[in-house]
Amino acid sequence: MHPLTKLLTHVGLTVIVPLLVAGLMRLFPVKSIFSEGTRDFEILRKRNNWIDVVACVICLIGLWSAVVLYVAGMDNRDPWGLAFGFGMSVIAPLLWITAVTLPGGKWRFAEFWVFYEVKYKVNWKGLAAVFLPLAALGVVSTVVLTSRLLVQ
Repeated sequence: MHPLTKLLTHVGLTVIVPLLVAGLMRLFPVKSIFSEGTRDFEILRKRNNWIDVVACVICLIGLWSAVVLYVAGMDNRDPWGLAFGFGMSVIAPLLWITAVTLPGGKWRFAEFWVFYEVKYKVNWKGLAAVFLPLAALGVVSTVVLTSRLLVQ
């Protein structure tokens, strides 16, 4: 990895991401009847935390998908591999959360997102402001990379 890339990654993870999260918390505060530490939230935590933990692992796997692409021979100057990794870090966990909660009905799906909002202290509008562009990037990069494979 190029030294400048390492520096930007380190700065991004230690400075930019915490500032972004703090800004989202401020711009999109949670307006839930639940709050951490209450009995109701503990019930939500017992029902939903395991889903979130697995989603976090899946997110990391999604990020590492970019590394796999580059190791497999993709040109390391091609930005679509990185875009794919960032996109999969959102799309794959969202698919997991949907697959686990939606069979219980839309109320179960909504319950998970209430838990997620309270746990991370950002409401759904703030989450959508981050998740939707990254998911769109993942879809576009998947189309670009798939079209390249089909043309070859």
